[in-house]
Amino acid sequence: MIVGLTASIAPAREGAGRKSAHRKGWHEPAKLSAVMKLKVGSLTRTLSVRRSSCQEGFTLMLTYPSGSTLDPSLRVLALPFHALGAAGKVHAGDGLPAGAFDVASANLVIAATPCSAPLFRPAIDKACRRTDRDVMLVRTGLFPETLDPVSVDLALSYPGGPLIINDLAFMRRSDGSLWLVPQRLGPFVEIRTDGLALTTTPPFATWDERCDGTSRAASQIVRIVNRRGAF
Repeated sequence: MIVGLTASIAPAREGAGRKSAHRKGWHEPAKLSAVMKLKVGSLTRTLSVRRSSCQEGFTLMLTYPSGSTLDPSLRVLALPFHALGAAGKVHAGDGLPAGAFDVASANLVIAATPCSAPLFRPAIDKACRRTDRDVMLVRTGLFPETLDPVSVDLALSYPGGPLIINDLAFMRRSDGSLWLVPQRLGPFVEIRTDGLALTTTPPFATWDERCDGTSRAASQIVRIVNRRGAF
């Protein structure tokens, strides 16, 4: 189980088929600039990070205006990774942001970006159609859940084409389960080890209970971004 997400950056030398839970069926060159060590729980990988892509392991994107600060959007992915029980492998292409992963056990491609909507929405539709996997895009801003609210766009794979659901919010129930809930009306999605489970039954009985759950998830995101742990 994934219990944390930390990363460190150091200078480097130049030149150097699973079923979805919500449905039936199956669904570069760049100059080397850094070596990064990424730790998810007890798993540590050393990465060769390029300006726009990564050679192997986890894919990362540096987007702060200056310095070597890690884009916080990647750290926010620790929240859904914990619910999925896996971080998957690097997924490249389809126009998705550099921090994209293929979690085969959940039939899911997941990515994060500090960019606001509608950027990358055509890309998640394209990735869903090409891979026949569900696609989750987490939008964090540069200051997740402090100055910028975190939201999620989904493309769920169905035989007739992707079902697109935008502007969802993370919600952590008191029983520990992690959900995506709409701002007002719409379907609800549970994030589970076997993938995304779509339902029309809300995971809360009252609006206050919903607010408690979204606040609980937001608090965990803040702790993750500040490397204080959350699980």
